[in-house]
Amino acid sequence: MSNFRALAVVTATLEHVLQDAANQAVGQADVRVGAPTAKLAEDGSPLINLFLFRVLPNTQHRNDHFPSRDGGGNQRTRARIHLDLHYVLSFYGDAAKFEPERLYGAAALALEHAPGLSVAAMEAASADAANQTILAAADLAAEGRAIGLEPEQPSLEDWSKLWSVFFQVPYALSATYVVRNVAIETQDDPGPPTPVATPEIFAAPMGPLQIRSIGPSEGQTGPAPWGGTLHLTGTGIARFGNSLRIDGQPLTLDEDAISGDALALPLDAALFGGVVPRAGAHQLEVVAAPVDPAMPERLRRGSNVVAFAILPVMTQVAAATGPGSAAGLRSGTVTVDIDPPLRAGQSATLLLNAFGPGQLGNAAIEVVAPAAFPASQLDFAFTDLVAGDYLARVDVDGFASQPEVGIDPQQPNFGRIIGPLVDLS
Repeated sequence: MSNFRALAVVTATLEHVLQDAANQAVGQADVRVGAPTAKLAEDGSPLINLFLFRVLPNTQHRNDHFPSRDGGGNQRTRARIHLDLHYVLSFYGDAAKFEPERLYGAAALALEHAPGLSVAAMEAASADAANQTILAAADLAAEGRAIGLEPEQPSLEDWSKLWSVFFQVPYALSATYVVRNVAIETQDDPGPPTPVATPEIFAAPMGPLQIRSIGPSEGQTGPAPWGGTLHLTGTGIARFGNSLRIDGQPLTLDEDAISGDALALPLDAALFGGVVPRAGAHQLEVVAAPVDPAMPERLRRGSNVVAFAILPVMTQVAAATGPGSAAGLRSGTVTVDIDPPLRAGQSATLLLNAFGPGQLGNAAIEVVAPAAFPASQLDFAFTDLVAGDYLARVDVDGFASQPEVGIDPQQPNFGRIIGPLVDLS
């Protein structure tokens, strides 16, 4: 690949090719590089004007650009880009002697006779006395390949738009050419790559592997309480030999969790490799079983990554109360046992809703900072709450524990919230 001087080498090479053609067509003809000006038409001297008016990414090599840095920001390879260079050639001279037409014909034949810019032509342009100082460090010719060149066929509207850019410059006989796939790259050294100790190639089937829903019951989405069951439905996820990846950590999928085409994962420490996770949001994906047992886990195909939430569970709630600042008010501390324990960096709030007949009032109480983490028992200090029963829930990082609901169809409280309650009398 070439350095940033490659564009200049292409322009200089075109200038050389056109100069040779102009000399054969019209005596004393010249080639100028730059945007057309009104003075060129006024002078009437035989001349070919060469102007690079547009540079675009090469479409065929648009996806050849690999990331040049890894996840840690370290350089892996040189940055590279493939470009197409668009030139406009304008032809000037004495119209009575047909000099513009003669120059056009000579230039078109020269560019058609040897399509592309040869290595020899690029070397000659770089070694020219006028360019040697400027292009001495250019290395486009060192690639050892010719650069593609072809004419374009702009419409009359395209010509009108192009020449309108040249302010107060009269139109001259012109042609456009494009030089394809000029590749340039940075010159800094990324350093030697990490050697491969044992090169191996693995193949895996490309069957569908997708999670469609995840939640506390099959087909339902939403958070699930700790100690409950996380249900997953999808395609290809309930295959023997599959495994899990939770929060990026590879974990074993118990065969007992496979239920038909779905998964039923008990939310316990065993699911997380013997570690009790924190309450709140997590990520999960199902990883396909390897065809080859030697295939590293990182190369195994995974499903889409889905989010799920673990709700904290209140295992016990009690209150120690005393008189408040007025009759009927109570102050004190509510102690709550929760599972999973509160971890460092997490927030916890006790949510209280008045539950007694005719009782009004709600409260959200921040946790008293635990002495150590993880903390399974939390204290919440309150002041001047109306005496009575309260529905209690604990919120950890925005995920609140679920209330208890009556499950006996024979009881009047069936389907209604019945607890857990805390007595602040």
